[in-house]
Amino acid sequence: MLAFSAGDAAALKKKLGEWQAPVEWKAIRGEAKSLRAEFKASDNCRLVAVVKQGDEAGQIIQRALDRLKSEDKESWEIPTGIYYGSGKKPGKLALVFSGQGTQYPGMLRDLACQFPEFKKVLEDADSGFKEYSNGTPDTHLSDIIYPRGAFTDQETSDQVDRLKLTQHAQPGIGAVSIGGWYVLAERFGINPDAAAGHSYGEICALHAAGTITADEFHALSSLRGKLMSAGDEDRGSMAAVTVPLDDIQKVLDEEKLELVIANKNAPAQGVISGKTEEIKRAIEVFNKRDMRIIPLKVSAAFHSPLVADATKPFGKHLEKVKFKKGKFPVYSNTTAAEYPAEQKGVREILAAQLENPVEFVNEITKMHADGIRTFLEIGPGKRMSGLVRSILEGKEYHSIALDQSNGKKSGQEDLARALARLVTLGYEVTLTAWDETFVPVVKENGSKAAMEVMVAGANLVKPKDELAPYTLTSAVAGVPAAQSVGGVAPSANEAFTAIQDNLTGLQRLQEQTAQLHQQFLHSQQEAQAAFQRLISQQQGVLGLLT
Repeated sequence: MLAFSAGDAAALKKKLGEWQAPVEWKAIRGEAKSLRAEFKASDNCRLVAVVKQGDEAGQIIQRALDRLKSEDKESWEIPTGIYYGSGKKPGKLALVFSGQGTQYPGMLRDLACQFPEFKKVLEDADSGFKEYSNGTPDTHLSDIIYPRGAFTDQETSDQVDRLKLTQHAQPGIGAVSIGGWYVLAERFGINPDAAAGHSYGEICALHAAGTITADEFHALSSLRGKLMSAGDEDRGSMAAVTVPLDDIQKVLDEEKLELVIANKNAPAQGVISGKTEEIKRAIEVFNKRDMRIIPLKVSAAFHSPLVADATKPFGKHLEKVKFKKGKFPVYSNTTAAEYPAEQKGVREILAAQLENPVEFVNEITKMHADGIRTFLEIGPGKRMSGLVRSILEGKEYHSIALDQSNGKKSGQEDLARALARLVTLGYEVTLTAWDETFVPVVKENGSKAAMEVMVAGANLVKPKDELAPYTLTSAVAGVPAAQSVGGVAPSANEAFTAIQDNLTGLQRLQEQTAQLHQQFLHSQQEAQAAFQRLISQQQGVLGLLT
């Protein structure tokens, strides 16, 4: 991240115009580290460019300068990774945690590999999963989130389906979401004013605020997924309808469909929930009216009376949880307001949330009315950011996603872009924590080294010991060896004879090697022919069976 800040636009333009881009990547990293150390989020004008190895850093900064000269908006961004902001921060910052349905195998993998904070969360999640899930003792949640590489389309599909199971999806999403949050909070100093979560994501929000401990968070995540997926009978189904919420309710009433709008996700997008047969009938009804409806692959009719049987055991477990006062308020899907301070109120809302509709539209609207202007989505994908845009269209707001590319780009690049957007908007971010272990190599006089060579196992050579006298022996039996090199020197004829004998031995060795290689090639041909005969025989047998 190349970070620049100044008291006014003129001073920032001067900095950008005078900056000279180094040629080598390590030199660019060293320069970027110095720039981040000098950057001040409190300065009136702020610009950050996210640069990857292989990019032309000089051209990128020149493009930023050109845009700055022609643009007079308080903040703007260029999709290639250039962010600018001026003045004070636009308002309060809120975290928004994603819910079930956003998961995918390998989610936030790059961050999990790079940051110890993230890895620790995965270890804790594995422990909670073993105790409270339906899995066997040797099943690791992290292996379901990050499965081994798939070699066939069927393997890929199986990995997706396994993670999609409610008992895996919910604790899995929670693990990577909180892992990402720990990276943002503990390493980069992100300090939000509030938090919310979509459905299951609300538990993540409560933990991020410090209302529930890490152990309780992982236990509740696995238990919630287990309870909501339990049972062999038909637990119902769900379908997404992309029409205004009022129109959805009107159709349900007119057709007397025994369904509820379980998720009020956006002004023109809701999810209906109920018995499977009713969902099938609803699909026919909405299709006849040319209203877009998509059946969802879920294990139950979430946020409907059909999952009410999970509310009681979940509530019973909540009675053992000691809820603390959070560091910042958490908004509820059910009430669209802040969670109450007393423990009893928290328990009641959290338990009933399983069967009550998700009032996400009202929740985001209330948060905006309370002064929140920037929504930072934490978790897999950017679906929550899309919903926020739909809800707050036409209003002043900013939406940022930690996993902006949905795993299609480098996780480090997505993180850098999120941090760059936050800090240019005026929020405090510890930019010096980025690439903090990198140490530019400098000469003795203090200047940066013109060239450096990495020492690794491939090129590290130990000093050689002084060679002791040795005796040259023949490579092939029957060839006499030369006399001792360290003893009395042999005559010229003897030395010449020894050399000839060794050359003859080397020639015989090469001939033997060639013969062995020819035998190897012949055996390979025979093995390939045998394999082809086996395939032909199997095909013949299959032909008879069909």
